[in-house]
Amino acid sequence: MRVLLSIILFLFMSSALCAGQWIPYNTQVVPTPPVVEVPTVPAVTYRTVTYPVIQWHWVPCYYNVPVVHIEHRLFCQRRTVTFVPQTQWILQPVYR
Repeated sequence: MRVLLSIILFLFMSSALCAGQWIPYNTQVVPTPPVVEVPTVPAVTYRTVTYPVIQWHWVPCYYNVPVVHIEHRLFCQRRTVTFVPQTQWILQPVYR
């Protein structure tokens, strides 16, 4: 049985190749992609990246300073901590 199937298969394959090349049953036509010719040196160049500009500015820096109040009493002392806001100006680079 195997020999008979292999003979039929070889006969079919030889009949498919009798024209000199094998032609598949479902041929899909694929179009060739277009050829794009680009010059080696472009006529106009565009800059897509913007470079940051560094400028030095005085920038306020806000922070809280702890202030400790001490009250002395007869046999003890009482501590209270309060925070006082302060502003300090710092020269920093600003990127634009």
